[in-house]
Amino acid sequence: MYKVKHTYFFDELKNNTEDKVKFKVNSLGNCNLLSEIILETIDEYVNYNTIRRIYGLAPYVNTRTKTLDILARFNGYKSYSHYIQTYSYKNRLTISDRIYKVINKPEQKELNQLVKDIRKSSEDNISLLSLLIRELIYNKQFKALNNIFYLKELQYETFSYHEILSLGNSIGIIFRKKNVVNQELLQNNNFLRIVFLIFVDYSSINSYYGEWAKYINETSRDKEIKLFTSAILEFKKHLNNEKVEDNFEKMAFS
Repeated sequence: MYKVKHTYFFDELKNNTEDKVKFKVNSLGNCNLLSEIILETIDEYVNYNTIRRIYGLAPYVNTRTKTLDILARFNGYKSYSHYIQTYSYKNRLTISDRIYKVINKPEQKELNQLVKDIRKSSEDNISLLSLLIRELIYNKQFKALNNIFYLKELQYETFSYHEILSLGNSIGIIFRKKNVVNQELLQNNNFLRIVFLIFVDYSSINSYYGEWAKYINETSRDKEIKLFTSAILEFKKHLNNEKVEDNFEKMAFS
């Protein structure tokens, strides 16, 4: 038995089923009708009470694998697992196409929706986010980039640390060649936490990364970010044989 309550693919399979029959499954009568259509179409039976539970018209219980497989076959797939694999691939292609279309002339509303759709997509959502953000950087769409880093879907807390490392490093490395950004982006705490603090570019500490650290140190109100950028600037002095000032006391060890 699959534990599918509130999962993305389960919800999409329900939506696909409604699209196929061209009506919403929101009443007892429609549950009966859907049961009959499935039986007539693929000669397999799903009880109307099971359909009621699937569509939230009766108390939910985990849906049986057999039922999910029937719904998947009704939608043209071999099984529920085949549906997940195929739909995930199609969904990724669709989103990739949308990324390249929206990049050329980004409308903020459309871009925001794209980010939301990526976060709801398959397990590849980090690579898709990286692709979108990298394309925005390549195309110098920094205002749009700054805006999406304020979305709740891109908040630091919504990612695992492994995802943060993957996202931050795949984005940060671009700035070695494309390091002209607007000041608003360097004041965006979420961008700083996901990119600037993750991809620490020591090889560029005497160029763009050191310049960013200086500007961020002067403008940020975040205590930890100011501490980090102060340390970066003192390290820069050390590398250049300048006098280093240790004003950190116990702060760096708290």
